[in-house]
Amino acid sequence: MVDVYGFDRKRLGCSEEFCYWKYPNKILEDMGMENADYTLDIIGLATWLVLLQIMLVIVLIVRVRMSSS
Repeated sequence: MVDVYGFDRKRLGCSEEFCYWKYPNKILEDMGMENADYTLDIIGLATWLVLLQIMLVIVLIVRVRMSSS
């Protein structure tokens, strides 16, 4: 959401007389993301991927040891 509607994006086009979501910051406010930190999201995603890889290696080691005995 921040990547699409953040970073001071210009006004969105609208053919109606009144458009509530003409301004991208209104969309972010409605989603509760007006103060979202993009950097923190990337760090969280990278951490999650590293933890999943560690868990995968542990599961594979356990499976190999169980199958060899």
